[in-house]
Order: sequence, then C-alpha cells, then structure tokens
Amino acid sequence: MKLSCIASILLTVSALLLSCDRDRMSNDVISQNDIFTVTGDSVVEGPWSAIAISPTCIKSSYSPPDSSDNLGVVKFRLAINGHDNEMAPCYYHYATTGSDTTAVTVGVPDTVPATSQLKAPMVKDHDWVVRVDMRPVVQSLDKKGYYVTATGDTVYADEFKGVWIAGNVSPLSWDFFTLSHKEQLRLHPTATAGIYEIKLHMQPSSTPVTYNHVWKVDRPDPDYAVINTGVTMVDALYNMSIYDIERKRHGNGHNGYLEKVPYGANPSYSIILSLAYLDPEGSMRTLRAMVGDDGSLSHLQGPDDLYPIVANDLSWAVSAWEIYAVTGSKKWLRYAYGVIRKTVDQDYDMNCDMQSGLVHGGLRQGSNQSQSYPAWMEPKDVYETQSLTVNLLYERAFEILSDMGDELNDENSYGEKALTLKENINETLWNERHGYYSQYLYMSAYPVQSPGIDNLGQSLSVLWNVADDDRAVNLVKKTPIANYGVPIVSPRYDNGEAVNLSQTVSPVVQAFWNLAAAKTGNQHMLRRGLGALYRAAALFGANRVAWDAYSGKALDSTDGDLGAAAANAAMVYRVYAGMTFLPGGIEFNPTIPSFMKGIKHIYGFKYRNATLDITISGTGNDIDNISIDNQVGHDNFFSGQLSGHHTIHIKMRNSTPVAQEVTLGDQNFTLPATPVVKWLKDSTRILNYNSNLDYRMVVNGQLLYTVNDSMTLRHTTAGTRFTVSAIAGVGRYALSYLSKPYMKVSSSLQLPLGANAVTPMGAKTHSSARLTVTVPVGGDYLIDLRYANGNAATAGSCPVYMLYANTHAQGALVMPPRGNGEWMNKGWSNMITAELLKGDNHIELKRLDSNGSTALVYFVRIIKK
Repeated sequence: MKLSCIASILLTVSALLLSCDRDRMSNDVISQNDIFTVTGDSVVEGPWSAIAISPTCIKSSYSPPDSSDNLGVVKFRLAINGHDNEMAPCYYHYATTGSDTTAVTVGVPDTVPATSQLKAPMVKDHDWVVRVDMRPVVQSLDKKGYYVTATGDTVYADEFKGVWIAGNVSPLSWDFFTLSHKEQLRLHPTATAGIYEIKLHMQPSSTPVTYNHVWKVDRPDPDYAVINTGVTMVDALYNMSIYDIERKRHGNGHNGYLEKVPYGANPSYSIILSLAYLDPEGSMRTLRAMVGDDGSLSHLQGPDDLYPIVANDLSWAVSAWEIYAVTGSKKWLRYAYGVIRKTVDQDYDMNCDMQSGLVHGGLRQGSNQSQSYPAWMEPKDVYETQSLTVNLLYERAFEILSDMGDELNDENSYGEKALTLKENINETLWNERHGYYSQYLYMSAYPVQSPGIDNLGQSLSVLWNVADDDRAVNLVKKTPIANYGVPIVSPRYDNGEAVNLSQTVSPVVQAFWNLAAAKTGNQHMLRRGLGALYRAAALFGANRVAWDAYSGKALDSTDGDLGAAAANAAMVYRVYAGMTFLPGGIEFNPTIPSFMKGIKHIYGFKYRNATLDITISGTGNDIDNISIDNQVGHDNFFSGQLSGHHTIHIKMRNSTPVAQEVTLGDQNFTLPATPVVKWLKDSTRILNYNSNLDYRMVVNGQLLYTVNDSMTLRHTTAGTRFTVSAIAGVGRYALSYLSKPYMKVSSSLQLPLGANAVTPMGAKTHSSARLTVTVPVGGDYLIDLRYANGNAATAGSCPVYMLYANTHAQGALVMPPRGNGEWMNKGWSNMITAELLKGDNHIELKRLDSNGSTALVYFVRIIKK
C-alpha cells in the first residue's frame, strides 16, 4: 500500500529537544542519570533515598509534594446529554478556587486566567455553586425542536436529558465516557426559566498519592523459587513482587488475576511476563473466564472500549501459548487452539482493511486509556485506525495457530497469513526516516501515519521478530525515552484533560521494553529500563500501577499492582536467567549487566515435573559453557521431559558490551497542539491558532499549502477530505495530530436501503440489504452510512455489516452507539473504499456480528474517490 507524502516527513525533532546518550554509567551501579542513581542496595534522588536493608526489607524517605494542590483555577466544561459537546476542545470555563458562585452561559468560553492565577495554591474543601444560563439551548429546543452544539452535535427536544459538568478538580473529572451515569454531576433547573445550577463540594486533595516508608516481609515465600543475585536491591524487589503475586492469586476467591489493570495492562500481559510459569493453574483459570459461551473470546468490555472499536483481545492468544510452552499440557493446547482459531476466523475477515491488509480497531481509551487519540475522534474514527499493537497481536496469533497446528498435527495456512501481515506492518507502519514504527494509521480513505509512537507495540515488534535485526536495533536506539522510563506513548502530547499516556510510565510496558533492549544487546538501554523499574518500586515502597515520566511521582496509591509485580519478577527470569519457554523445554540466553558481577542463584524453580537450581556466573550476554547435572555441554536447552531435581550451571564470557546510543527526550519534547478547526462551506478558521507554529492544509492525505488562522478552501473534485496539521521547528518537521477532517462533497449518491426513509438494521430484522448502484465511470468510490444508534454502550451494541460490491467483500461498516436513548442523533459510520464498475453495480450489506442490537440506517452515501 502506498501511503501519502505526509507519512514520509512525520516527526523529525529539533536537536535541541533530543540528545543521543552513550553509556557513561559506572559499572558498579544498576543505573544512573542526571536525576537519580540506583545502586545494588540503594536509590538516591535529590533529598530522598531508599535503602534495601536486606532481601526482605526496604526503607524509603520518599515524600514529594502533592502537585494537585497547585491548581489555582478550576477549568471546566458543560456536557449536554453527558457528551463533550459544549465548546471546541481548546475552550473552557474558569473559576478561581474558593469562589462561592460562578455564573456562565452555555457555549460562551471564558478568557484564560493570568499565569499567576493558574499557579496559585488551591483553596481546599469548600462549597461551590455553578449557575449556567441554558436559555440558548432551551429556546432553540422550544422553537426549532433541536439545538446544534458548537461541536456540531444535534440535540433534539425529545431526547434532551440534561446537562452535566466536567473539569480538572475533584469531584470533577474529564471522564466523559461515564459522565452521564454520575447523577451527582448533573445540573438541575432552577425556579428561573432556563437557568440550571449545581452545588459541589470541591476536594482537590481528597485522595492525595501516598508512599510507604517501609516494606518488609518475614522471609521469602517458600512456595516460589528463592533468588540470591548478590545484589540486595534486586533480591528485595523480587521478593516484594512474589509477595504481591501471591496476594493477588488468592485475592478474590482464587480469581485475583481477573482484574483489569489501568494504563493498558491486563492479566494477559502479566501472564506473558511472569504468571504463566509462576502460577500456570491460576493463569489458566483467568484465561478461561475471558471466553464466551460460544467458545471464542467474549469481548465483554466497558462503555469506553466497545468491540470492535477496541480490538486488542488477542493478547489472550499470546498468554495461552505461553502457558502451553510452560506446562506442555495437550489438554490446554487443544482448548486454546479452539478459542484462538474461532476468534481469529470470526474477527480477522471482519476487521481487515482491503487496501492495506492491516486490521482495523484501536486500543482501550477513556478513563483507563492505553492509546492516544485526538480529542475529536469518535468511536468510528478509532475503529478506522490501523494500530501497530493490534496488528502485532493478530500477526502473533497467526504464528501461534500455525505452531499449535504443528503440535496437534493439524495442517493450516495461518503461517502464511502471519508472513503476509508481517510484510504489511513493515510496509505501512515503519518510518524509515526515523527508525521506528508509527503507532497507527488514521484518516480512512486517505490514511496517514500518526505522529505518535506506541512503545508497547515497539517492544513487541522486537520480541516477536516483526522488526528484523537492523530495524530492531535502530528502533531501541532511536525511540525517545524519558529519565524516569519509556512512556506508554511518545512524544509528549499535551491533551490537557484525560490521563496523559505520553507522560505515563507503565511498569508492564517498561518490562517489555527492557526485554527488547536485552534481545538487541543494548545494555545501556536495558540498565536505564531496570533503573526505572527499581527506582519506582523502591522509593514508593510498593509495586504501583504507573508513574509520571517527567516527575517520577506515582499516579495511584494502590499497593501490590499485579502488572508491576509481574514486570519486576520477569527481570529475573526473562533477562538475568534469559529463559524462553518452548513446547520441548527451556532455552537459556542470560543477559547479565556489568553491575551483577557475583554468582547468581535461583533455587527451587518449579517447571513441569522438575525442580531446578540455576547458577549463573560472569557477565555479558555470551555463554561460555553450560552444564546440566554437572554434564558440560554446548546446548543451552533444558528438556521438558526431565523430571526430579536438577542443577544448571551457566558461565558467561564476561564480554564487555559495545557502547550503544539511547535517545533522550526531555519534557519539552512535545507535539504541537492538534488544530481545532471550524469548517464552513467554503472557508475554515483555526480556533486555537498559534503564531509560533506553521499550519499546512492536508488534502486527501497530501500535505500541501500553508494556511493562516482563516482562509478560503480551494477548488475541489467531487469528494475531498480536508484537514489541518500544525508544524513546529525551523527547517525540520514536528507534526501535530491532524485536525478533525472536513469532507467537502460536491456530488454524491444517497440511496435508501428500502422503501422507507429509514431502515432498522438488526441481527434478526434486515440482517442484510441489497441495492443497485449506477455510476458513470468505474473506479474507487468512498462509501459510508448515515445512521442513528440510541442503544446503551454495552457489549453487542455496535452493529457491524460487511459491504459487498458485485459479490466481492469491500470492508466492514460499523455503527457504534451515539448516546443512550438518542435515536434522533445521526452520524456517519466509518468510510471504506470500494471498487465499482461503470454502469450497474450490485451492493449488498450482510450482518457480521451475532448480537441483537439495531441501528437505524437512513441512506448509503457513495462518493467518487
């Protein structure tokens, strides 16, 4: 697939914001940078320190100030029917904290307060009344029967449910996905017609992040392997993690692993990292609970990650294979093979893009995000994306199905599909100029690469051999990281509201990144990654779910996070011992950094019917020799057929790693703000125009002419997609996410699906529809649906139809819910490209999903591309 020219110039960053760092660390420390140092028994960061007193005790003095107190202004917006639709994303209402009453008019933004106000201390624990003049809405509903919001939403009088408030200070939040369910944040009409009001008790520090100053257990858990690496900090943090894993294992009636973990992790990733070999039975129970009654993955998700809008379930396949490789259980293999095969067979053809060969669908969004999307994106826009991680999961699932088929003597063609998808990933998502993958393609019909970098996907591409040797080495070297670790998403993207993933380090993502660094031999990157994990757990006195990439502060006070515990444990087994589990046994490829000079022991590791005592001496990543039960050989493989007690001795060559570069991105390494554009029929205006940035019009995916804060649109063909990019840098490019697009259509076909103006499309009623389309010239056409869906956003509420043209599948059309009970709220489905012949064409829509939800379809729109 040939991408538009914008893909070739994405994200070259000024040398002032990035620097290439070579290994200047002392060989005697685990990690060090300009902010903190991690040694074998301590962490020192400014005035704070953590000391590993013993393998069972860590003491910490860490207590940074709570930054939530430094909010001198409440920033808020209103939400009609609970949607983020009052004003454009760059506009807000403001109130000085401590105010008794604030009066605003709906849709009229306030002036940004002075910097001195924004940085003033927050007034804590006070009552605040917000009074809103809703008369523009009420009068429009009374006179016209509808109200059009500043974002283009049409709210009809019969479907008006009220107005909610969202903001930056507790009890407010920016979680618009669940806002309409929070009655305590809903405004109520007063005795004065058109005036609504709410009284809130503001609690900016109601739940400040706290830290533990002592972590201690009586002894290492005897039910798990005991380690002695000669590095007290490593041993103590391993014991902390084992303790947390054991608590989670019994935390909820033996179902402790079933929880979803914020920031992109879930039990599948924890199983891949550690749990498959530390607790295979518990891991099996967790995975079984994620399977539906029909024998495929259930896709049971929340309102902010609706299937197939969110399509990252196939992490299940990778964790299922890991369990089989650990246990060798043919019973589990047959079960997992059936689940994965049925899921992939149902989902791949439905979500595959016919042009790129990649799979549609994004990662989780909303309050527990794992991907960054521009604020203008609706669920159908997220579905249109073609994500690196989602496609890697499908590619790996195909490989696993091929390997499972070999194990079960069931010949299949999934290996060929894996190779094809691997080629498509490398062709469309790799950025040759910058040496890493883009996080996703977006803007269907004319797709371009996102300026963002998905660092979970980056690491998985290395571990699963999608990135070849040279690409893998360059990827690890050139991807920008922060001093406190690799953010979930790079570069920094100031969205101003929701959880900022580009400023968040997840220990799960960091762990996979460390494994990728070890695999590519970049020990400088590995030591930085180890330092990020160890520094956080030691200073916090606990395994925490995430921390800020630029301040290092924890983002949550909950101790014993399963993902963080699995991540820390994986460093022992996956990195230092270098274990790779295969159906026939364990392969050992240790990576021993220079700080770990002594003899390393793992005692009592339980594997199938064997118990292993493992000793590793020396450093580096080259094995000198290996012996099993004192029989010296050159094979680094332990057979899964062996039982009983065995000793394994691995001697490393003490090789000195070549100094390798690491790319550092500081806090100023930030993408320009996404342009907020007001599109008119023949002109445009950039609402958040910044004179320090350049702006370019992107027409049908091509980065073309320069634009100012307002301008007239140039002449177009029958159907043209406009969007705007902001560009920072002189002579170099740092591109923003693209603005919300505008489809200017001079001519199109709008064809109803039946005799009536609207056709209910459900699983049982009108599960298919046929029509004939006559076009004057053959070629590619853009097709979408005008629809309404007032179902609540639950599992099965997003109808999916495959569109066929002249019996050939062209792509799936999704119609996600647009508001609970809002059946007059019309929108567009995703847009696909279909090849039509000159003259008559037979179009057919066939329902793909088996759920019972219904959407109202007004017409099919067909535009010449």
